[in-house]
Amino acid sequence: MIKSEKKKSPLLFRIGIVLLIIYVLLWIGIIVTPFLPVSTFVKATVIPGTIVFAEILLIIAAAFVGKEFVSKYKDRLKPKNWKKKKGSSDDE
Repeated sequence: MIKSEKKKSPLLFRIGIVLLIIYVLLWIGIIVTPFLPVSTFVKATVIPGTIVFAEILLIIAAAFVGKEFVSKYKDRLKPKNWKKKKGSSDDE
């Protein structure tokens, strides 16, 4: 008898995915911040602080999701690999 049991993701992996989503939202917040009706001083302190916090969050998230996950999606982020299809060779 074959059991078709789906593997459950560990808790740290799920936390890592949530941290990656928060990382993206922080970068969207950085883009939006200059257009907010606050003083220039607040903008000048919030943007660098958010950048530092986001990068620390990325490192923690990468540690939680693991090397396999990061290496799997690292190639997808390289622009030279965007037009390649799965299973295609470089000879074509």
